[in-house]
Amino acid sequence: MLLSPEQLKPFWMMLTVAWEQHCREHGVDHTDTNLKDAWRRDQVRKSTGKSSLTQVPRVGRKFIQLMADLEVITRSGITWQVKLHGAEKRPIIHTILEICREHDLDEHYMRGVARQALRLEALPQLEQLEVAQLLTVLQLLRMNVARMALAQYGGNA
Repeated sequence: MLLSPEQLKPFWMMLTVAWEQHCREHGVDHTDTNLKDAWRRDQVRKSTGKSSLTQVPRVGRKFIQLMADLEVITRSGITWQVKLHGAEKRPIIHTILEICREHDLDEHYMRGVARQALRLEALPQLEQLEVAQLLTVLQLLRMNVARMALAQYGGNA
């Protein structure tokens, strides 16, 4: 089932902003439509596991995950991230810890990201942070992981 017009409009708007942000950060020609199409397909695949936007279901978490991931790239807020994780701390903390495990990052590194992102004096405990703060930490942690991957494979960081 194809996404509804109510879903497609914010998707295309956010995708355009995300593409522009990606191009600025990585020195990519934003007018290269072939590269943009490949990048879009890659974003859909990474976020949803689907090879095409037409395969993303209207209902469920896949579309929300896609929009939350684009929101991270655009740094445009936390609306979709809150929809994805809810207003509860535990799912966000779980996601942060899962990213740390997947990328072999220790708790001290993650707490350092949190302290820097939130401009705190001391290293915080995740459980002490508010939902919005946790989402900020999650967003920056994802960006740091992406930068580390780029650096590892010789891209522009």
